[in-house]
Amino acid sequence: MKAIARKLPLAAAAAATLAGAACVAWLFTREGTVGLYQWTIWRGRLNAIMAAFAAPAALALAWLLARSRSRRAPGGAGAAPGRLERALGAATAALGLLVLAGAAALWIGLASIARQMSGPPPKLNLVDPVSGIAPDPRRGGSVLLSFSSDPHWGVDTANPGARLAVLRSVADLRPDAFFPLGDQVEQGMYEGPWREAAEAYASVLGGLPIRPLMGNHDSVIDGQAHFERFFFPDRSRSGTGSPLYYSIDAGPVRLFVVNLLWREESFGRAQRAWLDSSLAALPPGVEAVVLSHCFAYSSGYVDEETGLWWRDDPGVIAALSPILERNKVALHISGHNHYLELLEKNGVTYAVVGGMGGKPDPEPAYASPASVWRAPAGTFGRLDLLASAEGLRLAFVDRDGKLLREAAIPKRR
Repeated sequence: MKAIARKLPLAAAAAATLAGAACVAWLFTREGTVGLYQWTIWRGRLNAIMAAFAAPAALALAWLLARSRSRRAPGGAGAAPGRLERALGAATAALGLLVLAGAAALWIGLASIARQMSGPPPKLNLVDPVSGIAPDPRRGGSVLLSFSSDPHWGVDTANPGARLAVLRSVADLRPDAFFPLGDQVEQGMYEGPWREAAEAYASVLGGLPIRPLMGNHDSVIDGQAHFERFFFPDRSRSGTGSPLYYSIDAGPVRLFVVNLLWREESFGRAQRAWLDSSLAALPPGVEAVVLSHCFAYSSGYVDEETGLWWRDDPGVIAALSPILERNKVALHISGHNHYLELLEKNGVTYAVVGGMGGKPDPEPAYASPASVWRAPAGTFGRLDLLASAEGLRLAFVDRDGKLLREAAIPKRR
């Protein structure tokens, strides 16, 4: 019994440390967690979790120091443990077992929440990247696509009326496909808002082809599991093996979806190489349009909670824009900021379309030097893209389909 009592504190502390490390490693290998760590409230939560997991190891070190001192005291190794040593040993064993149980419960609980399903997902006409988008013959080879972003189902600050109006205006237009560019939900780990989003797309859009992207809020604590179940059930149909980056042929254009969630941290080296080489291999005459959730250029503001600027993003610009510029990409479309904005930099046109119903961002405190036009803050709406042999025509429209701004991009390739 004495031998067990001597070994139990170390064993419990070691088990707790290993379980805690495994749980933290799992958290930070979930898509989007590295970016989430920037967010003040989540950074505090994650730091608290890591501190709790480290506590048994720290207490075990204190116990070992106390035991070492008692062995150096008169009586040596054969002396009975002192009061402090006994107390620290008992506390180490108890805390170690408690943290071990907590780490296991947290890991199992988070993984289970992100995999709960209350029934089969609603049926949607999901765009298959491998098959591409066939232009409507009535448009004579042109393709009409619509884009909006940041509906944020599952939070009271979103505007359900504006969200529904945008969807109805898309349904009335009947484009060849509709792309909601991320932040479908507020917190991706919970199934309910995902189901609400999918049901709304199914009921309002009917059989209209749709290809949702994943945003930073969608990714929160393993939200990718729900994203795939509702919007990308067969990742083999991406052509890349990933549901987060791939290309889609659409008549005179090829769309490239890239994985930019919070900032550039999700846009890794392999993905950059894929995008660069794929763009370079495009046949002449096919225009390239890149889609992502996070923007490169945008007017913006300082977030009150974090003190972070949400504006022209140096990291994304450094990672993405040189690839777009050297490959003569015509257009990059994104959300993330809740604005409707048209920008141009070094020959590439950028569009921000975060007007699908999420809480409006404030009037920008920073106007991007790349900005060409921006709708007033609080404007909900979408972007329509008509691609033809002559080039691209853009139309920003509000929630009711009223034209706000037009632009043309002549052939670049």
